[in-house]
Amino acid sequence: MNIAIYPRKSKFSPTSESIANQVAMCREYCDRCFDDPHYLVYDEDEGFSGKSTNRPAYTQMIEDMRAGKFQVLCCYRLDRISRNVRDFAELLDDLQRHNIAFVLHALWPGHGVYLLRPGTDGARDAGRACQG
Repeated sequence: MNIAIYPRKSKFSPTSESIANQVAMCREYCDRCFDDPHYLVYDEDEGFSGKSTNRPAYTQMIEDMRAGKFQVLCCYRLDRISRNVRDFAELLDDLQRHNIAFVLHALWPGHGVYLLRPGTDGARDAGRACQG
């Protein structure tokens, strides 16, 4: 299974998670929840703000999603994708159209949340957790 990981860090801050830590936490979680995961990591957006989706790695991830290169998108926190609700809603619609699951790494150990499962009503299934 191909899993896209999208980390982002807009600026240096000793209190926020590094790109490497975000990727490691997403990999650790997905390793427990999915059989034979293969990762595509879109980690070139360090220093870009979440105000806009006009970011190089994000744009490449969207192109790869539309080309069918992955079945799951995982990110550390929702605001890594976007801080704009409209942009986030458009992404969820796009993921659903392409039958791609969206997994949010939760902030407590050993848990994560499927926000969107392929082939289901995302609103109904929001919040179901993968126990790995």
